[in-house]
Amino acid sequence: MPSWFMTAGSETAGLPACWGGNLPDHAYNFYLVRTPVIVGVLSTLFTELWARAQPLPWASRADGVRQVLRLAAQGLCDDSIARQLGVSVRTVRARWADAMTELGAQSRFRAGVEAARRGWLR
Repeated sequence: MPSWFMTAGSETAGLPACWGGNLPDHAYNFYLVRTPVIVGVLSTLFTELWARAQPLPWASRADGVRQVLRLAAQGLCDDSIARQLGVSVRTVRARWADAMTELGAQSRFRAGVEAARRGWLR
């Protein structure tokens, strides 16, 4: 089975021209498949694999939200937080939005107050 494949709708699939390796190395070298049986098998395989998928253990989104809140509580701006965490400013802003939603806050200030109340800033 290929290390990656793609389906585009119910009539088209893509298989790597070079088996093994990773997607960035071979993204532009693939076979376009339009055989209904093969496309169907790949779609079924994807559905089965997706049903068994689990989140990566080290990629907890809540940790990123808390990191942003902790750094903001220290007085850092979005740009400084992004540099410190090695992420984009857009990611920092998305984490702020997640924090505000989770904390039920209408402003960053209220999010900070609620995060402190919940003990997230320790």
